[in-house]
Amino acid sequence: MTGDSLRERMGILTPADVAKLLDVTEQTLAQWRSEKRGPNYTRLGKGVFYRADDLQKWIAANVVEVSPAVA
Repeated sequence: MTGDSLRERMGILTPADVAKLLDVTEQTLAQWRSEKRGPNYTRLGKGVFYRADDLQKWIAANVVEVSPAVA
């Protein structure tokens, strides 16, 4: 079993994965972590990882609702 398939099965994303999904840089994610903002993350050993469930919750919490157009 490779590390990649285990991460995929567990829904674990790297900062590079998340940066690409959110269209931000890895440096932006690092800044958010230092400011205690952005999606929740976990440290495993020396690495930083994001759980897919946490990322989806963070995205859902940041939805901007707009009013429907009045005809």
